[in-house]
Amino acid sequence: QMCIRDRYWMGIYAGSATIKVKGDNNEISITSQVNSASFISNFYYVNDRAESIIVNGRPKHFHLVQIEGRHQGNKEIFFDYDVGEITFINHIKNKTTFHKGINKIFMDALSGFFYLRSLPVNLNQSIFIDIFDSDKFATVEVQPIKEETIETANNKMINTLVIKPVLTTEGLFKRKGDIFIWISNDDKKIPLKIETKVSFGKVVAELKEYKKD
Repeated sequence: QMCIRDRYWMGIYAGSATIKVKGDNNEISITSQVNSASFISNFYYVNDRAESIIVNGRPKHFHLVQIEGRHQGNKEIFFDYDVGEITFINHIKNKTTFHKGINKIFMDALSGFFYLRSLPVNLNQSIFIDIFDSDKFATVEVQPIKEETIETANNKMINTLVIKPVLTTEGLFKRKGDIFIWISNDDKKIPLKIETKVSFGKVVAELKEYKKD
């Protein structure tokens, strides 16, 4: 599967985001690439790439490389559920942390969303997902808040569920605003639109193209 999105800030074309999913029931690779448009790059350059490997339904490896303005990040997570250990590496700070005695499954930020797509999502019934990200454990509450019909880029009207991820622990993604995600109200749960509220307005990503090999 491949999803291609256009991103807009205050109505201005801000860049593109591509998500690719490939593999089989044994091993799945999810990659995400986000790039700012030429105009936006003049004052806020963005080049983010993330990859998550899932083996037999459990995350195995996550790698995130970020360039967002002056901020740079290069982080890796190794999940070893056979021995109950998670290893976090911050390559920028040259720091490695080992978490032992893990007795339940934690997803990384990328695989967690695709895990959500495998679950039944019903209006006003929260879903809780355990996440490990940026060397922290957290539980994300996903709130399906309303049904809405939206028009897609190819002028089709699609019934959607609007969901809002909410962190139930502090410290993670502190500089981020509220996120709203429109998913198709069917078994596929295709993410059609994402809106992020930030201090200077909002950023909207709309699905431009969806391919299935």
